[in-house]
Amino acid sequence: MTGQVWGEWVVLRRDDNRNLGGAWWICRCSCGVERSVMGRHMRTGNSVSCGHLAHTADGLSARYPSEYGTWRMMLLRCGDPRSSSYANYGARGIRVCSRWQVFKSFFEDMGPKPNSDFQIDRLDNDDGYYKQNCAWVSRSENIRNSTRSRLIEHDGERLPVVVWANRLGIKASILYGRLRMGWTEERALTQPVRMNPNTRQGRAVGPAQGPRPEIAPRPRRKAFFSASREDLL
Repeated sequence: MTGQVWGEWVVLRRDDNRNLGGAWWICRCSCGVERSVMGRHMRTGNSVSCGHLAHTADGLSARYPSEYGTWRMMLLRCGDPRSSSYANYGARGIRVCSRWQVFKSFFEDMGPKPNSDFQIDRLDNDDGYYKQNCAWVSRSENIRNSTRSRLIEHDGERLPVVVWANRLGIKASILYGRLRMGWTEERALTQPVRMNPNTRQGRAVGPAQGPRPEIAPRPRRKAFFSASREDLL
């Protein structure tokens, strides 16, 4: 992550003195403050600055940190080649409209998220960020519309793996697992899922091999002698 920009943070180097909960990084905020920040918190937008934004004139970014983090990440992936996501956005010609270069205008158009897990999504995945093309959606809905989501064509429909999994009532990880093992798309979608009898959860395994053959009972060991108890008295 060294050299990447997340919100107001610029990642300087790995913090080798901290590892609790994941990787930590020494970062410099746009105001000049340096601090150790967990990488996961920057990637999810939970940490976008050292906290100096709370002292801005309107305080809007402090009252809505999740929305502000989404806005900052949107600007970076579309306009900063140092961003880890630039190749999938800015390099593809995805741009942020001029009105949304200011957080207050962005927030006026989008409003608050239904909850902090919601993400911004573009209705037309090949168009930019502006009011008529964007909406707050849940994480699973955003994955369905993502260019990273694999599409499978079956029975005349071409849908993401997540959608097929929902229709079949199984986990998407099972379908992904089958495809990684080299299954054809047809087989991955149509073969019933074998259930683990201990957990009652499906597994991405091959076809059942039929019932186990009966195992002949092991012959009893012969006694060393067959004398009755009376004979031994």
